[in-house]
Amino acid sequence: PVFRMSPLVFQSLSEAKTPSISFREPVIHIKGFGQGVDFAHQKNQALLSLFVKTLVDNEPGTLVWDGDNASDNGYTATISAFLEGFKKKPPPDLIMFLFADERDRPGFMDWAGILQDHQASARVILVDRQQVRAEERARRAEEGPNRAACRMWPADMHSWDRAQAWEQDYALLGAEGLRLTSSDRVF
Repeated sequence: PVFRMSPLVFQSLSEAKTPSISFREPVIHIKGFGQGVDFAHQKNQALLSLFVKTLVDNEPGTLVWDGDNASDNGYTATISAFLEGFKKKPPPDLIMFLFADERDRPGFMDWAGILQDHQASARVILVDRQQVRAEERARRAEEGPNRAACRMWPADMHSWDRAQAWEQDYALLGAEGLRLTSSDRVF
């Protein structure tokens, strides 16, 4: 029988924070809507192509995204398109941030097949949801109520305190990724 390694390598956030872990530059984070984008629409196809071209032209050393399920109608569609369009070797390191309690979420492991199809692998950094919530509460308590809640929280959105828990969680997940990679490049 043929033994194949999984294209997904799981690692805790604390393991990822060790000094021996580095990220190839430039580190680019991808953010977007998880679903609801009609890529069959001609204008959206053109925007997808332009986005992927821009991403390829920026030659990321590391490409980072939240651990959303692979989708053909959300921002994760750009990752498959990017892998198809990126011909330079070696390919960028691929990193996903995922809440540890979502590791067994239905559909997440579809990434294994997609990455295998592109002869790629990704490191999945598992983040403890309760820990990042507690750390954010501590930062807010230390810096006062006027602190910009989270690096990923847009100033024009409703207040952090009025946000739903899932909104806060995914802003914190993105902020944790930016903090760990020391990157400020978000597409």
